[in-house]
Amino acid sequence: MNVNNDIKNLKPQKGTFINGLYHIQHPEKYIGDVMKCIFRSSYEKKFMIYCDSNDRIVKWASEPFPIVYFNPVDKKEHRYFVDFYIKLEQEDGTIQEYLVEVKPKAKLQPPILKGHPTNRTINQIKLYNAQCKEYITNWAKFKAIKVFCELHNKKFLLVTEDFLFGENYKKGVGIEKPKKTEKQKQADRELKKKRKAKKEMELRIKSQELNGKS
Repeated sequence: MNVNNDIKNLKPQKGTFINGLYHIQHPEKYIGDVMKCIFRSSYEKKFMIYCDSNDRIVKWASEPFPIVYFNPVDKKEHRYFVDFYIKLEQEDGTIQEYLVEVKPKAKLQPPILKGHPTNRTINQIKLYNAQCKEYITNWAKFKAIKVFCELHNKKFLLVTEDFLFGENYKKGVGIEKPKKTEKQKQADRELKKKRKAKKEMELRIKSQELNGKS
């Protein structure tokens, strides 16, 4: 895998998030310049420790290369460096490559405009607008990463605090999505059928209402 190190010229900055240089313990596993392994949040640092110390991670890289994505906010194309690349030995012994984004769960949920409609402050509205832009931008990035993975035989993973502070992190397992059992697959199919039937029913009712008015 070719690594583009352009972003490594962007040094750690003082700000809201903890950031700095990670000191790699197993340089033979790392792809890229071991002197420029930069974490830009405490969550990223914790994931780096996982990659560095876990024997199942055969190779890994931070901010390996840029991916072009279309941002609906400004209606322009941008370059984004995915957080991590890992080559993981799975439980069945096969090797799978992943592109990984590390994000707090709060960043993955639609923002909520706080305060009562009659007494919201300008700052509350500004914060909500900024959170909406970030939310839309994040999912535009994820969409582009998923397309890239499909084209290059890789898988996409979103890592949150559920994994980073959970038991699986301590055990060094469970980062990949578990395969669904036949029972779970059947439940998913039944749920899909119910949703489809409900949608068809709503369309029929709406059609009858429109015909009744005409």
